Amino acid sequence: MPLQTSHFQEHNLLDKKISNKIWDIAVENSVVPSLTTQEPVIIGDNVVPTVESRPRASMINEGAPKRASELRFGSQKLYRGKAVVMTEVSLETVLANPVETLRIIQNSFGTALANQIDLAIIHNRDALTGGQISQDANCVGDTTQSVVLDEDVNRVKKDINAAQALVASHSIAPDGIALDPALIARMVEAENQLGQELYPNLNIGARQAGVVNGLRSAVGDTVSGRVYEDSDDTGVRGIVGRWDAVRWGKTTTIPMRKVEYGDPTGNGDLQARNHVAFISEIIFGWRVLDVDRAFASITAAAPTEG
Repeated sequence: MPLQTSHFQEHNLLDKKISNKIWDIAVENSVVPSLTTQEPVIIGDNVVPTVESRPRASMINEGAPKRASELRFGSQKLYRGKAVVMTEVSLETVLANPVETLRIIQNSFGTALANQIDLAIIHNRDALTGGQISQDANCVGDTTQSVVLDEDVNRVKKDINAAQALVASHSIAPDGIALDPALIARMVEAENQLGQELYPNLNIGARQAGVVNGLRSAVGDTVSGRVYEDSDDTGVRGIVGRWDAVRWGKTTTIPMRKVEYGDPTGNGDLQARNHVAFISEIIFGWRVLDVDRAFASITAAAPTEG
């Protein structure tokens, strides 16, 4: 879609197509959306029904009375929050090439939101501060099931299989794996006893690893939490699980705004400094069901500082 300066609308709201494109970029570059399906999320309480007791069938003889069994429901609430990306650009930069400037902002904001989606749902982490988002929110990384990577890189396939076995031990079939680039590097080096590569079709730097040990895969540095230079490393190198246990979705996208007056960023008056600010906001919610059974993490021997 060509970007035109006419996309700047009254009240400083940009064309809604730009905000939608930012969301599309975010989803395309996130680990979680690659392994899950978005669901409708509303403003207000979003309740996810859970099954606490499933009905059973029974065999009866001819003429015998039918027997009932119990179907009991529970519920969990989605945590809902707003992800905000806000930055400043000098007015000279905007005027020099408004179309290209807007394109760069669009892509940068999409990438920033992609990181925040993953960090929220995988680690309950705020991308800007690195702190916990909320005690009311849970995340995939809350799972207590874990496999520590063996020092022998050639055992990486067995390590992944061991994580699958932890999930399968609860009669839950794992269907996907999130991979940190550091785990990809180990997988590329791994060989069998004949010196043949265990993952010959895998390349360092790949964003998609295809099928790994029978699992759909997605790759991202958000898996370990080491997205930015000042990010702490959680030690997680991979997460195996039944990813439909992640319930999440977007409530609304607030059209991106161009702000020319005031001090929205706390850096001083925009007009006085000859700057403009751009703000993009998206409200989304999530809840990870049965996290201690549906997921297992694959971790480094010990977490390291990022």
